[in-house]
Amino acid sequence: MKSKSLVILLTLISLLPTASISQAARVIDGTLGTWIAQQASPRLSEILTQHPRFQGERIRIMATEDGHPVPIRDQLTDQIREQLIDDLLSIADVQIVFDDANRCKPIRVDTILGIEVQEHKSREHRISLAMVDIEEGIWLNGTNVFWHGRLTGDQRRAFNTRLAKRPSTNLFNTSQIAEIAQALHSQMQCNNRIATPIFFEPAVDDPGRKVLRKLIEKISNQALTTLDKEAAVSIIRLEHTPREFSLGLTRRDLPAAVHRVAAVSLIATPAMKGYTSGASHKVAPSLLSDIQLDERLSRGSVCDVRKDNCADISFEFYQSAYPVIFYTANGQVAPLSCEAPIRQKAGRLHYGLNVPDGNSPTRPSVGFYALAFSDKSDAKAVHQAILEMAPKCGGRQQGNENWAASLQGLMSGQNSRFQWRAIHLTRDHSHINQL
Repeated sequence: MKSKSLVILLTLISLLPTASISQAARVIDGTLGTWIAQQASPRLSEILTQHPRFQGERIRIMATEDGHPVPIRDQLTDQIREQLIDDLLSIADVQIVFDDANRCKPIRVDTILGIEVQEHKSREHRISLAMVDIEEGIWLNGTNVFWHGRLTGDQRRAFNTRLAKRPSTNLFNTSQIAEIAQALHSQMQCNNRIATPIFFEPAVDDPGRKVLRKLIEKISNQALTTLDKEAAVSIIRLEHTPREFSLGLTRRDLPAAVHRVAAVSLIATPAMKGYTSGASHKVAPSLLSDIQLDERLSRGSVCDVRKDNCADISFEFYQSAYPVIFYTANGQVAPLSCEAPIRQKAGRLHYGLNVPDGNSPTRPSVGFYALAFSDKSDAKAVHQAILEMAPKCGGRQQGNENWAASLQGLMSGQNSRFQWRAIHLTRDHSHINQL
């Protein structure tokens, strides 16, 4: 009878509304911690589980400034984020998205829980928590909760302490052959530019040969490889420097263009001082980073937040070079500018790209291409060829096959080093996806 009464008691307790969260093992203490436990987390839990707008919605918890998502820069905001994650996962059925460097494509999130910490006079601070619609760029009415008061000494120090940069998840020792091969293989699986059959150039040093052997074992189980370079479509070369292992891709019909498809960073060791990867082999530094699709309202955004057909994209020049940038839509090509290319300094560039509604979710409706040349004359020659195919610059419109063939023929004859990157996007109503 006693055990039956205990079951009934526990059942009744479980049905009671949650007014607060246990104070045991809290990340945030003091009056701020009490407010989070007794007011903020229960209120946010109620919103996320009962409001029709948020039921089943995936959210990300981030810092905000004036309602715009920004990276978390101080330890206090990071501690508040950690506390909210603990609370919401323990008291509510909430889908929280975490950053995952091993994921091919980031999970799309339209809503964030924003944390904003502001310093006021008299040593007081204001903490604002609210749901933000990323696509519309607005705080959502009725979802905001505030705290105003004095932080503890530890909390003030945390607020004034810059958040240490998290270590790279792709950081390996040269002895970790299997782990390096697995990391490279995972990145290759995320890349849709690698056409088969694949030929792997022989590695020039012993660690490289070991990594390449493991990598080929993994690739051969899923993709067609060949030992005949002339029969290959894609040619992949493993580069080994004191800082990283990387994979460079070239097409047999376009040997001068090098596309970086995977890379892992290495932990520097004393034995690597004076390292060379081969007597006659010199690794050329990259010119371009990959082109990435940025989140709306991220730093450097170009698009108007009211337009759902605009994609924020960015890429980085690792060193000065001559850029040729163009895009394709409906099988036609157009340069970003009709002006001749001029030398671009190292740094990140941001663009807003109009993405028309796609006819098929598996086919791109727009493509964006960035090329970097070490030689000005080669850049001008390729740029001029694109102008001749672009009506907006006085050229004559050509079909998809014609301009692609013309450009490929011109680039295959280049003598100077150049690299290219591309991104292909499609849109289904208000959702823009990378293919």
